[in-house]
Parts: sequence; structure tokens; C-alpha cells
Amino acid sequence: MANQSDINRWKKGKDHWNKWAEGCLAAKVKLEKDGKWAVDRAGVATNAETKRWINSATTDFSGHFFEAKTDFSAFVFPHEVTFAVAEFRHRADFSGAKFCGSAYFRDATFRSVARFNSARFCKAASFRRTTFSGNAWFIGSRFKEKSVFSEATFDKTANFSESKFFGLASFNWVQSTGSFSLADALFAEVPDFTQTSFRAPVRLDNLRVPQARPFKLKGHDERAAYYRALKKIAIESHDHLRELNFFASEIRERRCNDDPWWHIRYWVGFFYELSSGFGRSILLPLAWLFASFVGFAYLYGRHAPDGCMPDSAWPDTRFLAEFYLSFLNSLPLVGFARAHGRDLAEKCLFGSSEAIKPTVDIVFIGQNIWSALLIFLVLLAVRNHFRIK
Repeated sequence: MANQSDINRWKKGKDHWNKWAEGCLAAKVKLEKDGKWAVDRAGVATNAETKRWINSATTDFSGHFFEAKTDFSAFVFPHEVTFAVAEFRHRADFSGAKFCGSAYFRDATFRSVARFNSARFCKAASFRRTTFSGNAWFIGSRFKEKSVFSEATFDKTANFSESKFFGLASFNWVQSTGSFSLADALFAEVPDFTQTSFRAPVRLDNLRVPQARPFKLKGHDERAAYYRALKKIAIESHDHLRELNFFASEIRERRCNDDPWWHIRYWVGFFYELSSGFGRSILLPLAWLFASFVGFAYLYGRHAPDGCMPDSAWPDTRFLAEFYLSFLNSLPLVGFARAHGRDLAEKCLFGSSEAIKPTVDIVFIGQNIWSALLIFLVLLAVRNHFRIK
């Protein structure tokens, strides 16, 4: 249960509280300077001096019922603080508060507005199974390490705009029945939004989430699920750009998991990424189309018999004939409409259409198919970019 001395200290106001907190932090600095600060990897004290400091700097409001408006704005919590199972009957304001240690709000209930604007969480923050009956404001908050909102319930507005999450952020099983905003939020790691439920579309303007590394050989199945959940949110929010980005990262993370290396999906995914950036790039397939146009022209010149250039209406240079033939094969519909020009180019290069070897015919067909595929990818990227139905 709550520590009464912490409650009494809080009731004396911010100045009194922060003077105590600054004294605690200064004492910690002295312990570190004197070489007396000692904790193990779990943060547990390993000597008497450190243990005394942790006991004095830890605050406990667990299970406390805050009957009136609660003001913790700009408070400094020098070490671990817990509000587990606490209930805030009226507005609770933690705006600008600094949590130097872990902050626990597990199973807490906010009956009215909860403000955490510009709050700084230097260690882990847990809002697991917390209920926000009123608006929840986390605008500009900073979460330095892991933050957990798993199974939290937001009955009204939940605003995380401009918040920064530098550790793993978990929002799995969150239930939101009001508006939910992640506009301008930054996640240093891929957040977990699996199994979340939003009644209204989530605002994702300028949301920054790291994407999976391009051409990844082996992905991570858990991160693939994270991207799949983000893609679902983007679809429901009609944010087509982020939908495509999350889809691309999901495919990369599925490699060697849902898509084993021996399966065709693995290699089709690589081709889709290399040729068009998963349907997001217009320039990439156009660049491939131009490169193949030049490459096939070179192949036609290599397969043309030396010295074969009979009289024809074609200009006196094989170089143009090679490129013209490659151009027609690059655009199949145009090529079919320019049969006479094709015949002239083939006659200039090979002497006659009948003299063309079967291997060259196969190259013709291969360029037609390859170019048609690239043109399809260009059109697909245009459709995806402008979301043409």
C-alpha cells in the first residue's frame, strides 16, 4: 500500500517535493563519486549505502485513492515510483514530470483527464491494464527505455502526438473507444500494436517507425507480426503511404520464417523489392526498363552477322537499327503497330526475318515478357502512389 510519508510530502507541494528529490539525486552523485554506489545488473543494491539510498528515494502511492484534483506537474521522482492500483477520481496532471527511475501505473484508474504532456520517463514505464476513463494526454512525452501500455483501456481521447519512444513500446491488447493519435510520434524500435482495437481511425501523420533493412536475408517473425499490425492500423486509417512501407518491412521480416528460402515466395519477394521497392517506386522499374533496352540492343548487335547490311530504307548504321528493334520489343504494343519498321530493322541487322536464329527469337520473346512485367510494375507504383481504384 501507499507510503504515508510520500503522501504527506506530496501534499506540501512541488517545491517541497523537488527540494527533497534534488537532495536524493545529489546524494546519489556523491555515492558514485566516492565509489560507494553498487548495484547488480538487475539494479538491486549490493552494499548497505546503496540500499539505504534506494529505500529513501523510492516512492510508493500504490492503491491510494486520490479524491480531489491531483497535481504532480513538474515533479521529480528520483528513483522508482509506483501508482499501481491507484485511483484518480478527478483530473490527474503529470505534465513535465521527470521519472528518474522506473514508473509503474499498473492497474491504475484515471476517472477523468490524465495529463502526461512533456513528461520524461528515464527508465521503464508500465501502464499495463490501466484504465483511462477521461482524455489521456501524452503529448511530447519521452520514454527512454521500455514502455508498456498492454491491455490498457482508453475510453476517450488518447493523444501521443510528438511523443518519443527510445525503447520498445508495447501497446498490445489496447482497447480504444475514442480518438487515438500518434501524429509526429517517434519510435526508435518497432512498436508492438498486435491485437489492438481502435473504434476510430488512428492519426498517423508524420509517424516515424524504423523500417526493416533492405534485402534482408533472414527476418524475425515477431517483428513481422509488429509490422503486420501496423499495416492493419494504416489500412484502417487510410494512410496508404505507411501501409506500403509497413507491408515492405513485413515481407522482409518474413524471410526464412513464413517464407523459407527454398519457397518461391522468398525469391519473388526479393525480385519485387529489387525491381520496384515492393510496388512503391516509379523510377526503379523505369530505370530497369531503360537498362534492359540498352542491354538487349547490345545483344542484338552481338548476334547480327558481320557485314550484313543489305540495301534497305534503313539509315546506313547498324547502331540505330539495334536500338530501334530493342525499343519495339521494350514496348510490345508499339512494336506490334510498327511491323514495317521492325522488318526493316531485322533486315538491316540479320539480312532477313527468315535468317534470324531461334536463339535470337527467344531473346525477342524474353524482352517482350520482361518489358511487359516492368511496365506493369510502373503502372502498379503509379496506382499505389495515387491510390487509384
